[in-house]
Amino acid sequence: TPRCGGTADMRNPIEPPFIAANILLDGTDMACLHLVNEVPNEKVHVGMRVQAVWKPREEWDYTFENIAWFKPVEGA
Repeated sequence: TPRCGGTADMRNPIEPPFIAANILLDGTDMACLHLVNEVPNEKVHVGMRVQAVWKPREEWDYTFENIAWFKPVEGA
């Protein structure tokens, strides 16, 4: 699992440590690279169910960046 260790881009929405992961959305066959947070890095694994953490609605645009990061689905 790749680990991100710095904040090269100051627009980064979360502080390290976090995981950069390929996220496969339900019903799709192509993964997208995004951030996973709210879970210890060592608990992240392939196949883990995650859900989007959305930015505040007033910050939304017409991009995938409306999702701040992904977090584990509770109970999954």
